[in-house]
Amino acid sequence: MNRLKLLVPFTLVTALLATLLQAQPGTPHLLNPYGLSEDLIDGLQLRDFHHRIFADFFSALLLNDKVNRETAFNIYEPIRELTIQQNNVYRNRSVFPTEDVRVKISTALWKLSSPELLKIDISSQIVTTQLPSLQFTRGVENRVLILLRNRSKMDKEIRVEIEEGPLHFRPLMIILAPGEVHANVMRVWGLRGKTLNVRVNENNLVKKIVVPLKWCNSSRLLIRVLNEHGSMVPARVEVTGSDGLGRAPSGTFLRYTPIKARPYFHTRGASTLVLPTGKTHLRVVRGFEYLSQDRVVDLNLEGPHSLDFRLERFVDAAAHGWYSGDIHIHPNLVHKNMDQLINPEDIRLQVEAEDLNVANLLVCNSQGSVLYDRAHFTGTSHSLSSARHILYWSQEIRPVFYGHIGVLNLKRFLEPPYNGFPTSFYPFDYPSNTTIVRNVRREGAAVFYVHPSLKRKRWMPVDVSLGTADGMEILGYADTKSSNDLYQLLLDCGWRLSAVAGTDTFNNIRRHKILGGDRVYAYTGDTLAYEPWVRALQQGRTFVTNGPLLFFKVQGRLPGSEIQLSTSGPVELDLEIHSQVPMEEVEILFNSQVVRSISLQDPHHLLHREMIWIPSSGWLAARVNGGTHPLVVNNPTLFAHTSPIYITVAGRPHGNPKTIYFFLEHLEKLRQACLNGVLFESLHQQRQVLLQIAESEKKYRELLEVLHRSNSRHKR
Repeated sequence: MNRLKLLVPFTLVTALLATLLQAQPGTPHLLNPYGLSEDLIDGLQLRDFHHRIFADFFSALLLNDKVNRETAFNIYEPIRELTIQQNNVYRNRSVFPTEDVRVKISTALWKLSSPELLKIDISSQIVTTQLPSLQFTRGVENRVLILLRNRSKMDKEIRVEIEEGPLHFRPLMIILAPGEVHANVMRVWGLRGKTLNVRVNENNLVKKIVVPLKWCNSSRLLIRVLNEHGSMVPARVEVTGSDGLGRAPSGTFLRYTPIKARPYFHTRGASTLVLPTGKTHLRVVRGFEYLSQDRVVDLNLEGPHSLDFRLERFVDAAAHGWYSGDIHIHPNLVHKNMDQLINPEDIRLQVEAEDLNVANLLVCNSQGSVLYDRAHFTGTSHSLSSARHILYWSQEIRPVFYGHIGVLNLKRFLEPPYNGFPTSFYPFDYPSNTTIVRNVRREGAAVFYVHPSLKRKRWMPVDVSLGTADGMEILGYADTKSSNDLYQLLLDCGWRLSAVAGTDTFNNIRRHKILGGDRVYAYTGDTLAYEPWVRALQQGRTFVTNGPLLFFKVQGRLPGSEIQLSTSGPVELDLEIHSQVPMEEVEILFNSQVVRSISLQDPHHLLHREMIWIPSSGWLAARVNGGTHPLVVNNPTLFAHTSPIYITVAGRPHGNPKTIYFFLEHLEKLRQACLNGVLFESLHQQRQVLLQIAESEKKYRELLEVLHRSNSRHKR
């Protein structure tokens, strides 16, 4: 019995869903009214001032290195839960209740602690925390972080203002629902005053709050970053003042590292900051090939001060023929304030500051029909590219059902750019990734599955078998172990697949992945050009890394190569590794098994050559593991991995029947989903997708047949 779910005409569906989901403020159809930090949700949330205020508050909170970050990050737990539930909303086309999210986030907010956090609790009276004092700095904008909680059973209209005096901030007026907690950053102007005098009004209740102030003088600091030749170069800079606050030059977009939330900014080579006097901590970083530098400078009133950082090159990958890239960058994604939109000039600065050779900038949607950065797509390298740094706008295809793919070296924009989003122009789960990319692959485009894992593999095994995928991210936004498990399973079937890496950074968001913090190096020899670099990705002449430079050869051949042996025997492998972050393990993998663990005399460098026995056909790769470190910015631990070198012994094919059967079971689950759950507009669409699953199944069964014939001949 055909259980295809046919829907009413497309335009009517879109109108009905838009009516349901684009409700007015106050209806139960909308998500958490705070917005969600800055980066996790876009589709159903109400885009009002609550979103901006919450994001502003959380960013300001993380400026202070004395904040209990574990408690602060607990705010994200209900946000993560909401992300999962929202995904279910999209798949099931249902309405999402929000009251539980309001309660959870309010509870998490009220548990926050910070040396500068003023809590105001309102019920039948107004109760406040008593801050012993606040430290303000002359010459800079100061702030007070405020939490307001309504503990009564009715709405409360509240006004917070400064009494007359030398200091002032813009009054806050807000209506709080019962149980709601509101977070706000009050920016204070003024140069003097012994106390900060705050008045809270709620109907007939008035509370005066007096906070003693400790004033600190300020000083100017000029920072210059120089390369090994003495020329000024862009870099990433972390500055923490004597007051414990992260600082940046006026007008600079101050960002936060995603793991430890350390504030940083990108400098063009020279930057001036106004900082409180006293001990100031600085760190300057420029990619993986320059040694980072940490300094402590004691600023005083005799300034202005200047400080030069002359960076030393740690290793020159280009001298080995290798060039770095990030295949997965979103300059702008999810709803933002207009003053936070990132332009090509911003990206060019970051690419140079992170010493990244190739930036692949992907146009895509988020949870609806808006295509972010569509205007920048030209089908060629951007005009801001240079001989050393290339910017190329390509595309991420984002279907709800099939899994996301990054398509590089595109000459024409692909339509549709997404599918399966019920409030969008393309609510149906069609076309498949295979249908979308087949033609452009013939035109030179490269296709990589992004942030894949065992839980989210969906259509990837189909495209790998049909030759419509070149590789996958094994380092980036997804869990690294899960991505690598999936990668090895596919290699163990006998498929050849490149390892690549991408950050999936939402670059217009303060706390998100750092561009180039996970990167792939590709071998192109003496010169860098975009199309040869992409071809190197397709051919598997790659290694991925979040720190170590991992140069690996077998019999003098690079990753992606094939070596033919007439019989089982030894091969010579060469390893050269350089890493600022201490390495803990260097391993050689053969068909997913660790066959050699190499001892390290120096955790930062390794030169190693040895003979290793190859018993049968298969693949060889090298891997580096390590621990946590401030320079590992996007992932919990150090990691690097090469694409495989493929070895064929006596002409026999490589493949593991167990893994092939594993994917055949997966294809059957895909088939059942397409018969019973996936939304198609017509029988023709359903038939097309089912035919592609059948085509893929045939390829996997052909692998089994080839292995069976080879084993039979070998036994004879």
